[in-house]
Amino acid sequence: MILIFYIGLMGHIMGSFLNVVADRLSNSQSLLGRSKCPKCLKTLSWKHLFPIISYYVLKGKCAFCKAPISIKYPISEIFTSAVYLLTWTLSITQTGSYVLSIFNILIASVFIIMLFSDLRYRIIPDEAQIMYLIISLFKLLYISTDFNSEIFTILSLISSHIAFGVITALPLLVIFLITKARGMGFGDVKLSFVMGFSLGFYQGLLSVYLAFLIGGVYAIFLVYLKKAGRKTMIPFGPFLLIGAYIMMFFEDNILSFVRQFLFL
Repeated sequence: MILIFYIGLMGHIMGSFLNVVADRLSNSQSLLGRSKCPKCLKTLSWKHLFPIISYYVLKGKCAFCKAPISIKYPISEIFTSAVYLLTWTLSITQTGSYVLSIFNILIASVFIIMLFSDLRYRIIPDEAQIMYLIISLFKLLYISTDFNSEIFTILSLISSHIAFGVITALPLLVIFLITKARGMGFGDVKLSFVMGFSLGFYQGLLSVYLAFLIGGVYAIFLVYLKKAGRKTMIPFGPFLLIGAYIMMFFEDNILSFVRQFLFL
């Protein structure tokens, strides 16, 4: 229970940090430097940066200019804490490995950066995708190799997963080219490549399929509520991230279902 408490607390703290990273990467700003009020541009003190607590104490307003602080910040901090707790619980339950659980927490953190960026700015930062690729590479090497593995074995493994990434990205690349970027952004294509590299052949393709399925249901729901029309642009990145997250933890269940459905 103590460990779970610390995981949740770390999620709250990291939620504030990941918010800043998402905003700065999306606006091509440096990650260095202290946080400032976006309205008056005054540097915030450490006592203004406690997740959720500072928002409550300041009554949702800047300590200097009294400009409203967006509710998205405390909500995203609570969301990050929930994702951390869910990710840790699923990882430990399924693998029993603290190392793999840490890898999955790191991947979930990058997912959150990309999610915030795409929802707010319709951008999936290249820096975040590179972070996802690097973490996935080390996770893959940890799972599939050991210190005695020959370099040929390691290169063969990496080459195979690069091929998986290319295959996973092909459907989205075709849509991107046919629609001339109106139906799919190139950031989504790049993300699908990293997903295929990270998850594997079948898992990568299924994660993209899940993204289309969930995204389609969401779009129909919006149209039904008259919140969107046929030409409304909806960010696809969040659905790709949901598909990848599901496949991270439920790939065996989903692959088993697919095999039974296709009589394989």
